[in-house]
Amino acid sequence: MKKYIEWIVLAVAVAASLAFAIGAATRSIDDYTWKMSMMEITSGDRPSDFSEGPVLCTAENGVLTLTEPENGQTYTGTYRVSDKDMKTIEYEIMIGNTQGTAVLTRGDALKGDPQLKITIGRFILYFSVEK
Repeated sequence: MKKYIEWIVLAVAVAASLAFAIGAATRSIDDYTWKMSMMEITSGDRPSDFSEGPVLCTAENGVLTLTEPENGQTYTGTYRVSDKDMKTIEYEIMIGNTQGTAVLTRGDALKGDPQLKITIGRFILYFSVEK
């Protein structure tokens, strides 16, 4: 009887682990509101009209929106999945006439929340989940 209970506990633990892994694997850019944590500029200076405050990113039904709440600027574009595996989802994005990429790195129990990196024009924007 004791072995039977051990097998049940093991089966439940395996099922819970699989459910967690499947849940993490199905997360996408749409599932969060993103807050910019860092910006790199690959060439030139920082735009003069770019605020020092937070930049938020949201995505829904193929529409990507970057918002600077402090100055009211909003940049809207499109996105679509170009590649994915168990750890990352890559997106092709277009904001205005500028094409770029977004890469969502999925978080897990050990590494924490997912991260989003947007590369567009001369900018690389790093986002974390807004909490």
